[in-house]
Amino acid sequence: MQLEAEGLVKIHPHRGAIVSELSTGEVQELFELRSLLEPRLLKASARHLTRNDYETINQILREYSAELRANHVRRWGELNTELHMLLYRHAGQPRTLAIVANLLQECDRHTRLQLSLTDGMRRAETEHAELLRLCESGQIAAACSLLKKHIESAGNSLQAYLGSHQKADVSQ
Repeated sequence: MQLEAEGLVKIHPHRGAIVSELSTGEVQELFELRSLLEPRLLKASARHLTRNDYETINQILREYSAELRANHVRRWGELNTELHMLLYRHAGQPRTLAIVANLLQECDRHTRLQLSLTDGMRRAETEHAELLRLCESGQIAAACSLLKKHIESAGNSLQAYLGSHQKADVSQ
């Protein structure tokens, strides 16, 4: 039931569970919602991030890089979510934060696919580090702009990958 609630399987009575297919429309919707909400949260939160927050985020970035290099796919989405949620923790917008937490959970498998099937690993590392640098240096507008681009690029690259492979499957 939990896997169905997360959209990972569809339960058919008397037939069992079937793994859900990724649709480009679903990917587009999830990443568009994230690109609308997350920069707003970052804008409200970034100026309130503390030295301890930055130390924790840097620790997550180091672990994220190590897990990417070790190809420990299961940890990628979890660390990505943890990183993003820490950036937004001081926004003072609990409803929006809850919505984003749900979107990040729903995007977990999408994020892992995007990282492993596209050029996402290198890009994620670079953009996360730059996002943190911009926040630390007080360049909040630039950080929000980069975050929006970061989310849109991830969604677009996964949509392109899915679109090209779904066309290939149809033609075979």
